[in-house]
Amino acid sequence: MAYGAFVLLLAVCIPLAWLRWYAAVSLGIVIAHVLTAAWAGPEFLKTLQLLALTPVYIVRKLWMIPGVLRGSSAKAAWVRTERNNTL
Repeated sequence: MAYGAFVLLLAVCIPLAWLRWYAAVSLGIVIAHVLTAAWAGPEFLKTLQLLALTPVYIVRKLWMIPGVLRGSSAKAAWVRTERNNTL
């Protein structure tokens, strides 16, 4: 959902009227959905405070994309994860 919201924010900046309207309405739906979910939770104000950190979360996710692309390329070396086998 974070990537989708970011793409909608970018679409609002594109100078095509129909795309700007579509992105603005879609962002409004996303915001209404998130506020409704926050309202249904136990502490509305505390949830809104946590939602204020959403831009930090989106930037962190975008920062991870180059590493994910490097790790998922066909040329990337496979590295076995160290495991603790004591149960």
